[in-house]
Amino acid sequence: MKNNTGEVYETKNIIIKKLSNRFIYKIEQLLINNDTANKKGIDIGSAEGHLINNLKSKKLLNNIYMTEIDYDKITNRVTDKSELQYIQCDATNISFKSNTFDFVIATEILEHLQKPEKALQEICRISKKDAAIILSVPYEPYFQLGNLLRGKHLALGGKTPEHLHFWTRKEFNKLLNNYLIIKNEYRLATFPWLMYLCTNK
Repeated sequence: MKNNTGEVYETKNIIIKKLSNRFIYKIEQLLINNDTANKKGIDIGSAEGHLINNLKSKKLLNNIYMTEIDYDKITNRVTDKSELQYIQCDATNISFKSNTFDFVIATEILEHLQKPEKALQEICRISKKDAAIILSVPYEPYFQLGNLLRGKHLALGGKTPEHLHFWTRKEFNKLLNNYLIIKNEYRLATFPWLMYLCTNK
């Protein structure tokens, strides 16, 4: 899965579409359970805004900031410009004050970063103590195997070229535990992605 979320939202592959719908459904459940429609949140690495546009259309988000480092993705966003709070910034240097947000979404972004630890530190900094933090990364090695099965990135053994990290469940849990408290972990309902609901330490 590229950081360009359009690949998932616009795919004609029935299997990928089904898997991505399950992934999005789990995010929706977590947002509903945490009453995010009435809270202030941030989505880190929004790309063109496919995910947030989907969630806003279902009335799950009302006060959400979207961040993206790639200016081209911001200018080509799919969401209604009049309804957005879209900010260009780096996930490792987020331009908000500490203890600002009631919830954070950072899905499919950490594996793209040279320093994911710095991004996790920033997420901790901008989140309130009891904030709901929703994170996801590809579930390796299954994500790579999925690429191989559909004939993608064969020369790289199925590794997505845009990804800089290829975490197993054990490896990513270890990384998260350095910065956050894991409340819930999902791997079957969101396969081939790992998803977590966390809070600040």
